[in-house]
Amino acid sequence: MHRTTPRLKVDYYLNPEEVSDWSLRKLSQLDAKAEVNYVNKLQMECENEIDQRGRLMQDAQG
Repeated sequence: MHRTTPRLKVDYYLNPEEVSDWSLRKLSQLDAKAEVNYVNKLQMECENEIDQRGRLMQDAQG
């Protein structure tokens, strides 16, 4: 089952059998959690890129 979060438009997938009896409220809470996880992942990737850039700049300066 494909879902897209309403605020950030994050796509994610669920096993329909696992959520067949979930309420709309519970699905909305899952949407929010998917967005938090997505933002955390982006933040971690950005921090890694910043660290890598810093290392490359230090290496270039000798």
